[in-house]
Amino acid sequence: MSQGKDTRTIYDMLRHLSGQTLPGVSTNQSLPCNLTERVQQLLHWNTVLLAFLRRQGACLSHIRPEYLLDSQEFSHWSSLQAQSQCDQRGMDYSSKVFESLSKRAWMDVLLQTYKVLVLPRVTEGPLSWASRAVSPVMAAWEQQVPG
Repeated sequence: MSQGKDTRTIYDMLRHLSGQTLPGVSTNQSLPCNLTERVQQLLHWNTVLLAFLRRQGACLSHIRPEYLLDSQEFSHWSSLQAQSQCDQRGMDYSSKVFESLSKRAWMDVLLQTYKVLVLPRVTEGPLSWASRAVSPVMAAWEQQVPG
């Protein structure tokens, strides 16, 4: 995750959608160059992200912070876990398995974010023929009002 001038992160998106800054996450702070420090910081931020979304009502109990790392960071995290003998969960994933797992995790995070922060703002309203007639999705014959 690079921190360029116009780079936006998921943390920026959550701040925009919720109006709240995630505690302990500074989006204008650059990530450390040291891989171990960067992985630790990202794991902390991802833990905060998941906790925040769960408090909002997101169903993310199956997502772990390490699933949201990129493959290089996950590989480094896995090697650190193996070295410290703390990993009792058998997290020895191949790169293809991790890529699939990570994609599904990110998709679930984004869909749950949509569910808890966007959908509650949607209001029901009556549809009128006028609003349907300008729909670019409808075919010409569907736009004709029977008279």
